[in-house]
Amino acid sequence: MASDKPLVSIIILNYNGEKLLKNCLDSVFQSDYPNFEVIVIDNKSTDQSISLIKKNFSTVTIKQLEKNYGFAYPNNYGAKISHGEFLFFLNNDTILQKRSISELLKEMIENKKIAIGQSLLLHEDDSVDSSGDFVTKHGIPFSSKRKDIDSPIRILSARGAAMMVRKYVFDTLHGFDEDYFISFEDVELGWRAAILGYESYLIPSSVVYHLGGQTIGKISPLITFHGVKNSLTLVTTHFEKKYVLKNILNLYLHFFYRFLGLGKSDVDAKFTISKKNAIKAGIWYFVNLNKIWKKHKTLNSQRKISSKELEELGLIL
Repeated sequence: MASDKPLVSIIILNYNGEKLLKNCLDSVFQSDYPNFEVIVIDNKSTDQSISLIKKNFSTVTIKQLEKNYGFAYPNNYGAKISHGEFLFFLNNDTILQKRSISELLKEMIENKKIAIGQSLLLHEDDSVDSSGDFVTKHGIPFSSKRKDIDSPIRILSARGAAMMVRKYVFDTLHGFDEDYFISFEDVELGWRAAILGYESYLIPSSVVYHLGGQTIGKISPLITFHGVKNSLTLVTTHFEKKYVLKNILNLYLHFFYRFLGLGKSDVDAKFTISKKNAIKAGIWYFVNLNKIWKKHKTLNSQRKISSKELEELGLIL
């Protein structure tokens, strides 16, 4: 196999995406990059998604799960059964341009320090959906929406809708944290990678259109619960001990302001707050605090890059 044409494993998570999958898979197979495999992991869809794939895309590997496992576990499973040197995680509501894959690979092959790459994600009207994810100094994730980028730039984490990762890096990191289920798994992975010395970049020459929210809308009751619990977990595990209490208090203040409808207390989060589910998430956090703190100690014992250094790099703002 030619070294400049490594195998790419394209992993697409699906849940009732019958109306989305054909356009997504058509765009994948119209790519100018010749060496890839496609793996669809299905979260027990009840529509005709699987029939559509079998009828129209016979070379796609399909794994049907026995229940909806959210985002992390299915993608980790897809990575385990993959054969590629690079993993390309795609949402089922994305449409690739012809050179989306080849442009990502070109940069990652030429620049060995890029462990994780993200395509520039655009809405259908060409406005920016995401040019990379960052967190505030208090640990609240947000997505950049810059379009004035003409060369690769360092970001804290790549958006999981169109994220390419070197397979050995993904394996070294043990993949996505499966306790997150859904919401901020991509931020957790990228931030953890940065702490351990790996670098993520936005590669703007690779453009992917992202409809956005198509699957989330089907499971919206879960979003507040997992969004809040994952936010609290992130702040606890990914900062050094001296920052944790202050940032937890700030995060509670952030949610409190949103409960009262007083606007944004920092940078707006990806989910709409439901008071009932947010309270449940807070209870979950305290019940599981011992497990969360063990993650904090493990990650910080391996830390190579401090939060202060990440702030100086412009990755924590």
